[in-house]
Amino acid sequence: MQNTNTNYTPTVTVKTAHQHATNLIAFIKANGGMGALALQLNANAMVTVKGKTVFFGGGNMHTAMYPTSGKLGHRGQILWALVNGLTLPTAHVKGQPLPVSTTIPTTLKPIALSVIQQAHLNSGSSIFSCVNNALHCNQNAVNAVMVGNFSYKVGNGSMLGNTYATLVPNIG
Repeated sequence: MQNTNTNYTPTVTVKTAHQHATNLIAFIKANGGMGALALQLNANAMVTVKGKTVFFGGGNMHTAMYPTSGKLGHRGQILWALVNGLTLPTAHVKGQPLPVSTTIPTTLKPIALSVIQQAHLNSGSSIFSCVNNALHCNQNAVNAVMVGNFSYKVGNGSMLGNTYATLVPNIG
C-alpha cells in the first residue's frame, strides 16, 4: 500500500471484513507507523437513543464496555481507551486493570494509536493482530471498530459492516 498520508476509512462488507486487518496494518506502516496516526471515532460511534448513550450500534462492543460482576474486562478497558484515551502510570503492572475513564465524553477526540497500543499490550493483544484471520479480530479493537464487530460472523449483537472510526494524522 502506498504512503498516502491521508485519512483511512474502509468500506467494509460481511464478505470483506476478514481482509481488513491486513489492509489496516499496511496503511499504518505505509504512513509513518503508530506515532503518526490517531483513531477518530465517527459520529455514529456514540449516539443517544431514548436519552441513553449507545456506543458502536448497541451491539456486543457496547455491552463489553460495561462491567459484569463488578469488573470491566480487558476488551471493555481497551474500548474505553479508544473513546477517552489513556495515561498509564510508570508503575503499572501488565495485566492489572487499566486506569481508563468510563465517563461519556461530550466530544469524540482523536486518540493516538500509540496510546491505544498501550491498552492492547496490557492484555497481550495488539493493533497489529489478526492478519489473515478469517473468523475474528478478537485481539485488535482498532480493526473491530472499523469493521463493526470483533467477530466476522453476522449474528446476535453483531454490527458487522458499520465503520465506527477513521484513521487520521496524529497532530496531538
